[in-house]
Amino acid sequence: MTPAEALWQADERLAMAARQGRYPIYHQLRISASALVSLDSFYLGFRQGEGQIVYPYNWDGEEYDDPNVNTFAPDGLTAWIIARKKTYASWTDGGALLHRGRAFGDTARRSAVAIATPLRDGKEVVGVLSVLSYTANA
Repeated sequence: MTPAEALWQADERLAMAARQGRYPIYHQLRISASALVSLDSFYLGFRQGEGQIVYPYNWDGEEYDDPNVNTFAPDGLTAWIIARKKTYASWTDGGALLHRGRAFGDTARRSAVAIATPLRDGKEVVGVLSVLSYTANA
């Protein structure tokens, strides 16, 4: 499937998922992302106050983690995305920022590559969406 076909399909499926509620949307975001990039883990989090993030959707391998709330480190990835309002790609710094914060997924392994992007409401960053892989150059 070409990237253009994957995006067209994602648009259709996300529109259908939107009629079913937020969790079908989160699930479809992961499925759509996996059509574009190789991923082992996926998470979606929304800011709660100044130092916390609620993760309603966490997926690693074939397992879903329960929704949870975490305090994020002031020098970690989430704080970086909120402050800079831009996407982070782990290959830009060898994963240094990625591994500075709280571990996600299989904590016995470190993610080799990741892309994390801000979720916005206008100019305000309201959350973070991230795709990760345990395989280098994925």
